Order: sequence, then structure tokens, then C-alpha cells
Amino acid sequence: MKAQALRLLARLSGSLAIPPAAEHVPCALLHVSDTPSVFYPDLARLLAAVRPRFVVHTGDLADEVKIRSGVLDRALYERKARVLLEILEESGAARVFLLMGNHDDPATVRGLARRAEVLEGCALLDLDGVRIAAAHRPEDLWDHAAELNLYGHDTSVLPPDADGRLYLNGNVKIRVIDLESREVVSIDYPRSVHDARQKKRKTGL
Repeated sequence: MKAQALRLLARLSGSLAIPPAAEHVPCALLHVSDTPSVFYPDLARLLAAVRPRFVVHTGDLADEVKIRSGVLDRALYERKARVLLEILEESGAARVFLLMGNHDDPATVRGLARRAEVLEGCALLDLDGVRIAAAHRPEDLWDHAAELNLYGHDTSVLPPDADGRLYLNGNVKIRVIDLESREVVSIDYPRSVHDARQKKRKTGL
């Protein structure tokens, strides 16, 4: 009862509500995508609560960084990406995968990464016997679909069980996936994340 009240309070206040089902999962994969920097403190709290074995971020690490005339604001992007990588790499996760999005600079991220694996296009992963395809854009999964398919980029949602496979959009919800049972816990992003993304959309990005 107390946990339910705390989750309701978190939703009403616009902060991140972590359901108990997402905690203490023995073989957890955490999937997030398109993360504005306002989300980083909540992400750190989420990582501490979930303690995932694997983290997959499907791109746009500093989602609110503006693209001006097709040129990334590299100094601002680097500052924000550095903070995110520190949070992810110090989380205790055995492996961290970063799929580069259309608002990412792969060279900058590779220069910052100490142990995170920086990938482009569609990555095919085998994590604890589960075949996973991960990409920023959903269309990059078409020729590489696996048992579990992770993507982001926008709010388009593929049928979750298309072709007998599971498709999850990390832009729409945070996902904690139990790789042993295949159970998925979906967590709402805080209101501040949606506000930051909406601001970017209004500027034509």
C-alpha cells in the first residue's frame, strides 16, 4: 500500500516512479532512449534501484542538444554526454551498449567511453542466450530482427509481438527486461523528459 502511494505521488509530482517489479531482477536489461540531460539524475537513481546486468541505450544521448545547420554543437554535446557516460559506466552493469542516434556524434562518444560499447546502425547482441537486435531507428531493424528488438528515435510503436518477436520503443517507455523469464516492466518517463523532448520538436528538430 505504501509503495502504491509513493508511485502515485511520484506520478502526480512528475518525477520518476520505480515499480517494485523492476528491482532485484537477477538478469535485468535496462533499455532507455532519447534521453535529455534533465533525465540523468533520475537515470542514476533508476540504475541504483534496478542494478541491471546490461544497459542498452538506443541513441540520442543528449536529446535536447540542438542541431544548427546540420552541425552538432559539439562542446555542449560533449559536456552532456560525458555526464551520461559517467552515470552509465559507474552503474555496475557488466556491459553498456550505446547505439548512436541521429543527434549523436560517434567520434565524441568513442573518445569519452571507457568501457561502454559504442555501436552504429543495427547491432546484433547475444546476452545470456537471448538474441537482441538494437538500433536507433525502427527501420534499421527490418533486415536483422531478433527475438528481442530495441529501438527509439520517435514515438512510433511497432506491434509488440510482430512476427512472434518482441519490439520495444525506449523513447515511449523505460523498459526493464528479465532475460531469464522474458518479462518486461514498463516505466513511464518523468514529465520533465517529455517536456524537454517537446521543446526540441517545437524548434523543428
